[in-house]
Amino acid sequence: MRKIEDVIAELAARQRRATYGAVAEVVGRPVRRLMAGQGNSYDCSWVVARRTVAKTGSVRGRPTGFRDLDIDPACLEQIRRGDEFIETAEDLERELRSPR
Repeated sequence: MRKIEDVIAELAARQRRATYGAVAEVVGRPVRRLMAGQGNSYDCSWVVARRTVAKTGSVRGRPTGFRDLDIDPACLEQIRRGDEFIETAEDLERELRSPR
């Protein structure tokens, strides 16, 4: 099991977005409690919503509850371009095992 802080730091260092669900599965936490206590830092902006849900304010590919100025500029650029992101725990594990 990985620590959430390590996964977030690794995503930020690699400039790769991954969904809340993928990260939750890798760190063994429930999705709803995944980011509790993490804040809205640039590093945390690399963890994103898998789909748009109007009720929660989630938008596919964006970190939920972040203003544009809270999002790492490189991450925001990926969002604006519509770049793909990691959606499964398997793909996230593969990314984390691969060399930078």
